[in-house]
Amino acid sequence: MVAESDRCARELADARLDVVAYACLIAIMAAGTGAHEAAEERLAGTLAAAGSAVPVTSSAGALVRALQRLGASRVAIVTPYLKPLTGTVIDYLAGTASR
Repeated sequence: MVAESDRCARELADARLDVVAYACLIAIMAAGTGAHEAAEERLAGTLAAAGSAVPVTSSAGALVRALQRLGASRVAIVTPYLKPLTGTVIDYLAGTASR
């Protein structure tokens, strides 16, 4: 999923976009703490190189930034994932809280 996101960004670059949102939460979170920042930066670079310098956000990044702005320290989550994937989300959020 992550590797294909660059191809998709290049294909969308000529669509006169205002913003790009990358919405594969688990693919990013499985890459480890802070991966949303790297993915957003990489996709923004891919788009810019293709002539479309637009902001990029990810579902993981949006979630992390929203929780940080809210000052949330206790969070309940409901997911459609199996327990191991839900654990990935929990670990990712815990890792970003300590940054």
